[in-house]
Amino acid sequence: MSDEHDTLFDPRLVLQVNRQPLQRPGAPHLVRASTVGGPDLPGDRRVYLSVDLLERCLAVAKTSPTGRAMLVHAGVRVDLYAEDGHTYEVWTLIGVGPKPEPAPAWMNALGVPR
Repeated sequence: MSDEHDTLFDPRLVLQVNRQPLQRPGAPHLVRASTVGGPDLPGDRRVYLSVDLLERCLAVAKTSPTGRAMLVHAGVRVDLYAEDGHTYEVWTLIGVGPKPEPAPAWMNALGVPR
């Protein structure tokens, strides 16, 4: 494998960390916000989501008081592909779930901050 392939997933190229994120009143303290990849960073990274997965997540989210589904023990598997001289990464979300997100302690049953 060439050096180019070895460095495509170099965290210095795909990770941005905000150590002073905006805080929401009444919500838990947000210590750090990190962005991995995205349109502002170099590299070809893709995530494919099937209709089945999206429908399952939507059905689970509809049962949550927050309207969101969550994966617990979440991670990302990164596969590197090479085709016709072009390399790209396919990122796959892995974890347990989806599960309905429970209402946080600061939210009442109607979804309004206490």
